[in-house]
Amino acid sequence: MITIWTAGILGAGGALMLYMASPAQQLRKKRPAFRLCMISGSTLLCVSLLMLLASEGSGTAVSEFLTLIMIVWSLVPLAAAVWRRRMS
Repeated sequence: MITIWTAGILGAGGALMLYMASPAQQLRKKRPAFRLCMISGSTLLCVSLLMLLASEGSGTAVSEFLTLIMIVWSLVPLAAAVWRRRMS
């Protein structure tokens, strides 16, 4: 169970890092270093997927992994836009 939660946290962090590499990201005014975000995000996502594959069946692991990154990539931009609008 701890492995699944750790994989989820690592996966969410990796998806967030890849979002930060996007030129359209709205979390920060200045985009962080592209290469750093891409390498760390990709590494975190790979580790997350490998942890899920080690603890569950392949179909379940891939489904959970894709659902997690889909949720992060859908909700974080929306939340960032709403938050930025309130702060302005």
